Amino acid sequence: MARVFPPRLKAWHFLALFVLLTVATHIWVSWRWLSPFNGHYADGPFQLFNALRRIDAGQLPGRDFPAFHGLGLPLVHYPFYRALGGDLLASEASRQLLTRFFAIGSYFLTSWLLTRSLWPGVFWLLLRLAGDKLFGPVFNLYDLNDLDGPGNSLITLRATVPLLFIGFVYRAPPGWRGALWLGLILCIAWMLGLDQFLALVAGVLVTGVGFKVVQWLRPRQLESPPLLSHTMPVRAR
Repeated sequence: MARVFPPRLKAWHFLALFVLLTVATHIWVSWRWLSPFNGHYADGPFQLFNALRRIDAGQLPGRDFPAFHGLGLPLVHYPFYRALGGDLLASEASRQLLTRFFAIGSYFLTSWLLTRSLWPGVFWLLLRLAGDKLFGPVFNLYDLNDLDGPGNSLITLRATVPLLFIGFVYRAPPGWRGALWLGLILCIAWMLGLDQFLALVAGVLVTGVGFKVVQWLRPRQLESPPLLSHTMPVRAR
């Protein structure tokens, strides 16, 4: 008679369970911020809500009203805002949920691009979730409390695109396809956060110039990273 072995848990079972628990945690934290809503009347929530109401009235950001940190921020929130009811509660729910789920997806995608594994993303999510209990009370800083939340200015959503850019630089194919992908991500970074976009462009330029200086100072040829192969090809000597 053949022996029957119980099914063994595999790594992806733990990963799926972790993702489900993370999503449930962020939904609960979002609801905690919403019920009851206690935001400041001039705070970031109302800056987004005002933009969404103007889009409801047929206006466009950048043309009819100044955009809050990026032209694309009200636009990416608008479908969720309408689906959830089109009021202040819907605006806050879209602000909370979109930021948190976009952050989760960005961590996993960047982890996969850099290491071909999702487990570094798991570690980073655990560290971010622990920030609410570890960093906030210790340093008494609002920005280090609820690290994956939207905060006052959607800082998490604005900062995740530069994170994705690093992963795509590492995996970008040579030639025009890689340059096209990186240019597209730069455009998204500009739409979702002007200040983060400027910091990203400055970082790319400093890295490129620094690489060329080090290459010039060292006697032997350095291998060019993927980003520089699109913009500054290295000539063999």
